[in-house]
Amino acid sequence: MKKIIPNKSKLFFLTITSLLILFLGCENEYAEYDTPEKVAAIFWNAIQKRDAATATAQIYEPIRSEFGKQITSDILTGNIPPLPAKLVFEVQGSGNSVIVVIADSGGVACSLIKSEGRWWVR
Repeated sequence: MKKIIPNKSKLFFLTITSLLILFLGCENEYAEYDTPEKVAAIFWNAIQKRDAATATAQIYEPIRSEFGKQITSDILTGNIPPLPAKLVFEVQGSGNSVIVVIADSGGVACSLIKSEGRWWVR
């Protein structure tokens, strides 16, 4: 029986192709949370829709329980600040801690922190 030895260039090509597929497939599990604006949009859109579960899921875990209860209470009691129909965000600051202000909202804002590869409301 003849032993089949793969061509080194074909083996190299297959290896590189496999690695590219792997890396592209696992590009970033937090892609929708990779900017403060994206997380602020998820958070404030959820509040506008009275979706406490989605809003609370955006809150930084160490304060989620307490802050989440407050958000839920505010949504249930209608204690939500008036927001413009179209949300446009302005990021103030830089680094891993920023403030995101909603334009034309009279100063409605939230603080965000980057932790564990994604942004969180805090």
